[in-house]
Amino acid sequence: MMRFIHLLFATVVFQLVVTSAGQSSRVGAKPRSKRGTWELGWLILCATGRPGYSYIDYGCYCGITDANPGDPVDGVDKCCESHDQCYRGTSCEDWTSPYLFFCWWGTVSCWNSEGTCQRQLCECDRQLVDCFADNPYNATLLNFCPGKE
Repeated sequence: MMRFIHLLFATVVFQLVVTSAGQSSRVGAKPRSKRGTWELGWLILCATGRPGYSYIDYGCYCGITDANPGDPVDGVDKCCESHDQCYRGTSCEDWTSPYLFFCWWGTVSCWNSEGTCQRQLCECDRQLVDCFADNPYNATLLNFCPGKE
């Protein structure tokens, strides 16, 4: 029961932090809705066991970033840079389309039809959380991006 409460709290905090930041200042960036943030937060928790908000402001690329934040500081930050590139490569008009997914024991499956915007977004998020799971998390890199004020 406590794990469920922690999970619920983590998801709500993650949504509030990301959506309260407003639109990203990244070139060509599109805002994520509360719905899209909710899905990504759950995928992160499922794949890593870590609440989604723990990746906000991690390194130079995780969270809301500037147009040219610098070089990724580690593997996790590189995951976020790749995620940004993945989103920009989708055919989606925006990044707010809700998608269907299933996650079991850290493995994410996207359920929307192949080729749909929702499937593309889910696949980008799935690649991100798989990458997170493969790279060590370093809490000292929170709010740390060399050259960024």
